Amino acid sequence: MRAEENLKELLNLMKSYLNRIDFLKVDEMIKEIRKSRRVFIVGAGLNSFVAGIFATRLAHLGYVAYSTETLMPPIEEGDLLIAISGSGFTRPTVDYAKVAKEVGAKVVAITSFKDSELAKIADILVEIPGRIITEKYKKDYLERQIAGIVEPKASKVMNFEILCILLIDAIIDDLK
Repeated sequence: MRAEENLKELLNLMKSYLNRIDFLKVDEMIKEIRKSRRVFIVGAGLNSFVAGIFATRLAHLGYVAYSTETLMPPIEEGDLLIAISGSGFTRPTVDYAKVAKEVGAKVVAITSFKDSELAKIADILVEIPGRIITEKYKKDYLERQIAGIVEPKASKVMNFEILCILLIDAIIDDLK
């Protein structure tokens, strides 16, 4: 019975988060995907898996897409980088975004934290609720892992990734 209650709570939370997404920004991201030569999707930890799902779904539609789950060629001008980080401070993800900007690629940030380092780099910011943002969790993902900082209630922590996956499916349906 507890699993059923947890699922109902999660679905209700996802519905409330849905109302906080700026879908005009999502539409901007979709336009960039359509016109980009290649799409690179990056993330760390669970977000690396989310990036892999997104790249795979895009590849199924015929887009040239890479993720942190695959070998990636150098990013170039005319390419699009979609950087996924709940905190927006995760070092490898922020570094990918910086390099992409330096070479003239467009950068989309998907994060819960609009004032994060990643958000400030991005050409387009898609703010996804769900990541717990406190001073303690603004640290880089790898720094939190090494320091043993455990975020409260695992299902709450994964809300960002779950909502990203749901959004990816909606984007893929739009691109079809």
